[in-house]
Amino acid sequence: MASGSSASIDVSPATCWAVWQKVRSTKPLVQCITNYVSMEVMAACLLAAGASPAMVHSCDEVESFVSISSALLINMGTL
Repeated sequence: MASGSSASIDVSPATCWAVWQKVRSTKPLVQCITNYVSMEVMAACLLAAGASPAMVHSCDEVESFVSISSALLINMGTL
């Protein structure tokens, strides 16, 4: 964000609830590229939120998976 700009994101309870309900109703397939330490926790969080996590790491799988996934999560913690 540029210096001096004031972007606002609505994080009101009503908006958060609406977003969560949308996730639960659409059950998005989320491609996760993460380390082995946080893989289980990340999958559990996504499942609890109503998403469908897929821990796709193989270079051979990534390209074909992009066309069917709804979202991408990248954990840069140990990359």
